[in-house]
Amino acid sequence: MQNDLSKHEKINAIRSIQRFFEEEMESDIGELQATLMLEFFSKELAPLAYNRGIEDAKHFLLVKTEDLVASCYEKPFSYWSKK
Repeated sequence: MQNDLSKHEKINAIRSIQRFFEEEMESDIGELQATLMLEFFSKELAPLAYNRGIEDAKHFLLVKTEDLVASCYEKPFSYWSKK
């Protein structure tokens, strides 16, 4: 799994990290520190979120396909049942 952010997403993520430190930690961190933190979290924690998303999607699809016949079945020869 590769977690590539677009340039715009990376800039916004770095700014968000910096703002978090300013507001919550009452500490200023530079762009390099925020970038290193983003890279660390991307490598260490992003796979957890990715894997959870995959499991959630798998569960969703399994639930939807378990009752596929009941939800999608069309009875043939409906003309004859009109009598």
